[in-house]
Amino acid sequence: MDDPLGPPQKLSRDLRSGQILMIGISAVVGGIIIFSTSGEILAIAGPAGVLTAFAVVGVITISVMEGLSEMIELWPVSNAMMEFVRAFIDEDLATVVGIAYWYSYASLFATLIIAAAEFAGYWDLAQVWQSFLIFVLCPVILLALNCAGVKIFGYIECVGGAIKTVFVIGSIILLFVLAGQDFEAGFQSVQGVAKNSASAVCIAIPVVVYGFMGVEVIAVTAFEARNPKALRFPAKWIAYFCFFLEFFLVLGEVLTVHWKDPALHQLDQRDGTADRSQDGYVAIFVLAPLNARIQTLPGFLSGCVIFCVLSCANTALYVASRTLFGLTREIPSNHDFWLMRWLSRLGTTTPRTFVPGWALCGPPNVSHSSDIGDGSTSITKTSQALTLDTIPAVAWLGLIGCLSIVLVFNSASWWNGDLTAKKVLVAYTTPLILLLIWLMMKTYKYFYCNSRFKGWYVELSDDWEPLSTTIAHLEWKIEEKLDSDGSLRGNSMRVSTTGDAKGGYSVLGWVITRPPKAFQAL
Repeated sequence: MDDPLGPPQKLSRDLRSGQILMIGISAVVGGIIIFSTSGEILAIAGPAGVLTAFAVVGVITISVMEGLSEMIELWPVSNAMMEFVRAFIDEDLATVVGIAYWYSYASLFATLIIAAAEFAGYWDLAQVWQSFLIFVLCPVILLALNCAGVKIFGYIECVGGAIKTVFVIGSIILLFVLAGQDFEAGFQSVQGVAKNSASAVCIAIPVVVYGFMGVEVIAVTAFEARNPKALRFPAKWIAYFCFFLEFFLVLGEVLTVHWKDPALHQLDQRDGTADRSQDGYVAIFVLAPLNARIQTLPGFLSGCVIFCVLSCANTALYVASRTLFGLTREIPSNHDFWLMRWLSRLGTTTPRTFVPGWALCGPPNVSHSSDIGDGSTSITKTSQALTLDTIPAVAWLGLIGCLSIVLVFNSASWWNGDLTAKKVLVAYTTPLILLLIWLMMKTYKYFYCNSRFKGWYVELSDDWEPLSTTIAHLEWKIEEKLDSDGSLRGNSMRVSTTGDAKGGYSVLGWVITRPPKAFQAL
């Protein structure tokens, strides 16, 4: 009998360690947070406030990545962002996380294309040419680069990431040379936006989260890495590297641009919109040479910013396509429901380049919604923090930090007493939508497909046997040795109580919430 899933759909293992690192850098450096939104935060919270917000989110991100990097190194499974949640928290929550993660990067792609067009407004190009170049030609080129195969894509990202790193470091040096501000302003708050300086920092923190979106893409590249060793260095150091790049760039910005500079884009009462009445965007660190009246340099920097933004869009398209591929690859091609049969196409790869061609067409068709994207990013990081417990203090810091951002800091916009329905929706629309999807999935399985209902969460027992089975499933999934129903093919796989597994992946470093008696076996 033919396999309803069709032939195995695999991605190509061609990414080297340096390419993986540069993909991670490209996902972070180029986001509009460090080029424009940091100016909005500066205008809200002042110099000390924006630095505090970046420091807080940076520490939380590093805490989450400390554990996630170890998991990725141990189990470089396809679509790891979902698989870890499926294995250690809940199967249906994994699907919800996958949807949130895909939408985050699909909407990021649209956001970056729009941002590139706004940055291009610096040169006052004819609207027809600007629209054609940015909204037509650039997406087509980025789609072609992603379709060329992951090997070629890796080399392109390596070159692009290196150029962007040099550009950011050069910009930091330039900003420190032009530095003319001091920290006398300290913490600030804008009347009508924040009640006091502490509230202003709390408002800024959820916005800054968007700037660290990308450090976890190492998990997406895991199955296309040449071997687990290629993941060690980038997974371990990507969060630190990106944090220091962003922090020192923002430090240079606050030393060169006054927090009351009228050219900074203002957040409109923190309801999710910004004042963009000005003609075109100007990156915040471009304001420094503009204010210093340095000829030609602002134009050059603006061109570099557009390159960084489009390169980041290229990475966003890659991440979104791999996530969508992972979400749909196990849907049977002969499913009874026509929509599921159509979705199964998204889980296929092209025969020559082994890229998810249909999945690549998804992100360009997603509309821009930064608020939902921001919320999805925070929730995705929270779900990953729930699976971590390698270094208890670090794991708890990451988990508490992520939950605080989602549940507490998102509500900071109405701490000044100005509570509106729009502010509530901006803060909690994404968590509520994802919660509703999860409840619908659980309800459907419980009432209409009871055989597939596996409870409300993965139960952590004191027995070693179910734990070793979970680990075996992950390790077999690395080699695609699972049947369509998720069961192991054959019974030769053994996980010993010494922590060694066939295939060379040690179990001693795995990262889950640990049942006490099970760990006595180790």
